[in-house]
Order: sequence, then C-alpha cells, then structure tokens
Amino acid sequence: MTRSDRVLVTGVGAMTPLGADAPSTWAGLLGGRSGARLLDEEWAEGLPVRVAAGLTVDPASLLSRAEAR
Repeated sequence: MTRSDRVLVTGVGAMTPLGADAPSTWAGLLGGRSGARLLDEEWAEGLPVRVAAGLTVDPASLLSRAEAR
C-alpha cells in the first residue's frame, strides 16, 4: 500500500436540512422526511426560486468562530 492509498477518518458530522448532526439527519432520512420547503416569507418574494432546503439550526449557535470559518 502506498501513502496515497491511506485514509484517516476522524469523525462524522453533518449539518443538513434534516438535522444538526449525523444521527438526526440519518433518522430523518430513514423516516422519509424532506428538508425542502416552500419559501413563503416576504424576503423571498424577489427570488427566482420558490423551494429551498435550509438548515434546522443556525451554525453560529453550534460552532466557534474559528470552526465556522
């Protein structure tokens, strides 16, 4: 095996429209949930799309400033 064939996994994380971590995202997938929704807020009226998938939590509330960068 050469050096380029090696992989090191240090953790699994996910911040998705289904949850703020890998377990809640996986549970949402298994449960058949969708993170997509209709954009019906006033600020979205000028956008060319009407459907989006936003995060369930604000990343700044879970990550330090350095991690968010």
